[in-house]
Amino acid sequence: MVKSYQFIMGIDVGGTKIEAVLILLKPGGEFEVIERKRTPTKREKGYSLVLNRIVELIQDLSQKLPHKNRSLSGVGIGLPGTVDPESQLMLNGNTSLFVGRPLKSDLQEALGNETLPIIIENDANCFILAETKAGAGLLYEKETGRSIEEQIGIGIILGTGVGGGLINRGKLFRGRKGGGLEVGHGPLGSRTDGRPCFCGLNGCAEAYLSGTALLQDFKKTSQGFLSEIKISGDSIFEKAKDKSSTSYQIVSNYKKNLSLFLINLTNIFDPDYFVLGGGVSKQQSLYKGLEEDLIKKSFVPESSPKVYKHNLGDSAGVFGAAFLVKNLFDPNKNQALQLL
Repeated sequence: MVKSYQFIMGIDVGGTKIEAVLILLKPGGEFEVIERKRTPTKREKGYSLVLNRIVELIQDLSQKLPHKNRSLSGVGIGLPGTVDPESQLMLNGNTSLFVGRPLKSDLQEALGNETLPIIIENDANCFILAETKAGAGLLYEKETGRSIEEQIGIGIILGTGVGGGLINRGKLFRGRKGGGLEVGHGPLGSRTDGRPCFCGLNGCAEAYLSGTALLQDFKKTSQGFLSEIKISGDSIFEKAKDKSSTSYQIVSNYKKNLSLFLINLTNIFDPDYFVLGGGVSKQQSLYKGLEEDLIKKSFVPESSPKVYKHNLGDSAGVFGAAFLVKNLFDPNKNQALQLL
């Protein structure tokens, strides 16, 4: 029997920040955000420190629970890498400190609650889950009349790395070992002499489209600006407004690579829409002409996927992580979140 309310938490672990959200799950599946908090990941400090930062976030937000019921019903966690659905272990990813680590049991032990439900998932899967249910999927339904249960949506995270997730007619596609839609390690450049990737291959999309790659491109070709205190994706795109600048050429090449990347995915999956997340996706100029390019260059003439900027802001992943736990208590079986 479903209780009258549940308190659930979502945690999104990124390369630079960890975000947590505490949610009150109401009867009927509605929810209310109680508290949100972010903290730097500091992954260079190692697994134990990052584990402690996650524990501290859970404990801090738990202070917002009412005194009559100071307990969580569950925690969902999005990690930047491939997560095995059965073992809940991260098998690979650019934040390698989580690879093979028993994060679930380590958290339960650190929190002193070995029965606390903890669900671990790839962060891009959390992102597309949230956007389909509460963001881009609803917008697409409003524009076209196609319900969430009919949609094929692909989420792409353009952040410290590049990740992907796919919802196919209400169901999250994970693959056999959780490696479905690891599109950041599909080829975008030459496998022989393309850019090297941390995974050991050359030419991976992540080596061209991540925020990290964008900054590296700037540093390689813009030595005159290296004296600046801070270089960011925002500043590169801002400088790109000057068409005579090096930044303009960097951004133009980035957009060409992004278009080619999405064309490849369109030819493989033929989706209804893409929704972009991560730091780079905030740049409005990224979307100019992108849909038109897909229409012109996709193999199937009728393929015309929409391309959306994230509708839930850069916190979509943390809500998707919480929705993983919401699935445990939501009695409405025909909802997309119930079909995981």
